[in-house]
Amino acid sequence: GLTAVIQADTILGRQDFRADEKAIQFLCSLRERTDVLFIQTRQKDHPAFYSMSTDQLLPERREFGCPPFTRLVDIHVYDGNEARLEKLGTLLARELEKVEGIQSVMGPFPLPAQAGRTEAARCIRLTLPRDRRLQATKNSVAGLLSAFEKERKYQGHISTDVDPV
Repeated sequence: GLTAVIQADTILGRQDFRADEKAIQFLCSLRERTDVLFIQTRQKDHPAFYSMSTDQLLPERREFGCPPFTRLVDIHVYDGNEARLEKLGTLLARELEKVEGIQSVMGPFPLPAQAGRTEAARCIRLTLPRDRRLQATKNSVAGLLSAFEKERKYQGHISTDVDPV
């Protein structure tokens, strides 16, 4: 019946815009499974703790165009040649800006080294509105990526991550 979360602030201090949402989900799931839930925190007025009883995060996410009102797509470009990576990453971002239905294109920005990959990497983040054109927009992006790879003989250098964590 009794559950305590010690130093609950640590689940909020991540560099992820979804950290508050994940903390709320975790704490709410604990609250549903136990009779009494104690939360130890230094930030008792933090919106994540407050919103467990009132849902204030959704209007804020709608206003700023964050999920669940949009879809995020990360496009990763890899290459052992840094100059070519920079050139093609920038060119791809410019072409993506022309795709109808994309709300925003950010990048390319450097990615940290990943396990198992020796090449340098860049990320281009797309924000797609969740509307009736979503599937058509995703198809347009996929078509553009495929054409980009074929035209430049760049197969195997681009990957996508839909709804990145």
